[in-house]
Amino acid sequence: MDKHQKSYRCVLGVVTALIVGAAINFAYAQDTRFRACSSCPEMVRIPSGNFLMGISAVEEQRENVPELIRSLKQQHRVSVPSFSLGTYDVTRAEFERFVRETGYRARNQCYAVVHTGGQYYKEGEGHYELKVGTNWQNPAFPQTDHDPVVCVSWDDAQAYITWLSRKTEYAFRLPTEAEWAYAARAGTTSARFWGDDRLQACKYANVYDLTATSELQPQADNLQHFNCRDGFVFTAPVGSFKPNEFGLYDILGNVWQWVADCSIHPTYLGAPTDGSALTKQNCQSHVTRGGSWA
Repeated sequence: MDKHQKSYRCVLGVVTALIVGAAINFAYAQDTRFRACSSCPEMVRIPSGNFLMGISAVEEQRENVPELIRSLKQQHRVSVPSFSLGTYDVTRAEFERFVRETGYRARNQCYAVVHTGGQYYKEGEGHYELKVGTNWQNPAFPQTDHDPVVCVSWDDAQAYITWLSRKTEYAFRLPTEAEWAYAARAGTTSARFWGDDRLQACKYANVYDLTATSELQPQADNLQHFNCRDGFVFTAPVGSFKPNEFGLYDILGNVWQWVADCSIHPTYLGAPTDGSALTKQNCQSHVTRGGSWA
């Protein structure tokens, strides 16, 4: 089959802004891991299968996160064809290569952590505010070239994907929400891919933990946080934590990730069961998944 007929899928994400990751549908790939070009993100082959998408009553009681629960109700079984997904979130260095080659101008404002009076969070106020002048090069917190790129909008993500497609002559795209959820679970049925124990989080994900609260909000007793230390206050270099069973790193935590679906319904009522995306014409809001360091 001619390579122009093969299809790729790309992933992106957000945190105080947005990040890019890459995912691909590459049913004809011979290797479990591969790159479409020497400078392209590494991809990992995800096998076909089916899973129960959504949150159960048991998990609802255990987690006690109302805003999460409302958006993940209506459990439904979904069948997902084989595809490939980025092993890691797209890094600053990878996104910079795209900007350098194309001259692309990404947006110059994003939601950044508040820093006032020596502390990042004001007591009783929100953690973020929209700040002009913050962008993927200056997200208002320190990063390395190996950290995931943030402050990337959904349109910025699409521009990056278009560039990858032209560069490689393959059709990259964002994964659907169902594909993302299936890949994140990696065959597990527990609350998280490593199990139900919250205290294991810091081994597998960069989450809002004691490392972050000690610097960002010392008076954090009233905030929800993980009672462990992952060693990072803000984002971590990709691959800093253990992967899931599909070999995906940072699929939870570190930065939110963009998916293809339009944010139409507050729940999964009427959601597709074939792994496809929920879309509509002129969609103004898209879904993010994965959680973040915050």
